[in-house]
Amino acid sequence: NKLGNVSVGGSNPVRIMGILNTSPESFYKKSISIGKQKITDVVHRMEEEGADFIDVGGMSTAPYLSTLVSEKTEITRIVNAVKITQQITNLPISVDTCRATVAKEALKLGVDIINDVTGLKYDMMMSKTIERYCPSLILCAYSKKIITGDQLHKTEQLLKKSLEIAKSAKIPRTKIVLDPAIGFF
Repeated sequence: NKLGNVSVGGSNPVRIMGILNTSPESFYKKSISIGKQKITDVVHRMEEEGADFIDVGGMSTAPYLSTLVSEKTEITRIVNAVKITQQITNLPISVDTCRATVAKEALKLGVDIINDVTGLKYDMMMSKTIERYCPSLILCAYSKKIITGDQLHKTEQLLKKSLEIAKSAKIPRTKIVLDPAIGFF
């Protein structure tokens, strides 16, 4: 499979995703990068340390925090960080969002990958957006409910549902990577 232009899985080596967090609401304050110089320094450091991708996030996705920000705020953060990142590296850029309007603005800028922690289940317009732009996808196992019982089977079912949504949007399986998202439950 490929994320952007980088082969992943199978016999390929382990890949490293550098996380560029532009969300001041995040629980881990040391991870937050705001402002051109800070973003530039962080991206350079990640690239030097071997990152294969840069994943830009504009809203905390920790399920136990109430950190929802407006789409406008998330778009502003993402677009700013993506533009800065594109100026300083050729690494593929991923955008961590579950909102179709945010994904669309990022994809219009040439972002390679959409990393949807809800596995395409949060925003019903996301499938239309990804069908139009056909990016690579990272899909997480996601449920609004706490997962109990056979967690392995339930995680598998959640990922199958996300794969069905991606298939309906005509995204080839070769452009999809699955994330069991075990930290979310």
